[in-house]
Amino acid sequence: MSSPISPLAVTTFGGRLVTAAVSDGTVKIRHNQQINPNQNPIDQLKDRETTYLAGGVVLVESTVATDQERQTIRDTATKEGMRVLRIMNSSIAAAISYGMDDLLEETTIIVAECGLENDSTTTFVVLSLDEGIFDVAATASCFGYTDEKASTALQKALQKAGKSTEDIYAAMVCGYKPYSSNAATLLKSQFGTERFRSSIDSSVVAAYGAAVTASRLGDIGHFVAAKDAGDSGIFLCAGGVGEGSALKA
Repeated sequence: MSSPISPLAVTTFGGRLVTAAVSDGTVKIRHNQQINPNQNPIDQLKDRETTYLAGGVVLVESTVATDQERQTIRDTATKEGMRVLRIMNSSIAAAISYGMDDLLEETTIIVAECGLENDSTTTFVVLSLDEGIFDVAATASCFGYTDEKASTALQKALQKAGKSTEDIYAAMVCGYKPYSSNAATLLKSQFGTERFRSSIDSSVVAAYGAAVTASRLGDIGHFVAAKDAGDSGIFLCAGGVGEGSALKA
């Protein structure tokens, strides 16, 4: 009997197609390639991932994407024959990559999404987490990155969420350079290096977390939290399905 096929995680941020899937208890990046502007991204995905698409897909979108935008993506993928298991927020996917959903006590996390909507947008997302369930507490964006604009947006997000810098348990970035590097410097200055998570490349961190989610939804094995990508590009997972791993995406 053949092994079940893991669902596939897909991101298309920054003009790049990144796919990831769980295999033998690890999350592996399968593709990280520039999207051909002359070809539909879904066609490119189908060309590269014929086998893994059979397990279903988890698609990742910017946290500030509208319901209409998400529905359009779902409808388009479904029309192309894909079984969409979830459309999830990139900020939540990044948090899952660092095992944040293992935390059972109430926690606040901040994620900087960089260049996900276009090259110059950085969105700061404040996530609340309680017993493994995420909720978006606040967002604030800056357009055309400067240190002053980004710092103002960060403080606005915290203010909207009713949080101070002391309330933040962890901070991280997802997205593309140079904006992710600039945002990382800002977050480290605001929250300290001990609270800043950085062991995973920001350009693939959302795909990692989405792959962990996909494996749970596909119920093919016991994967709860990704721990560390290290230098190998292979993302180790641990835990068991149903152990405080509910999601609100």
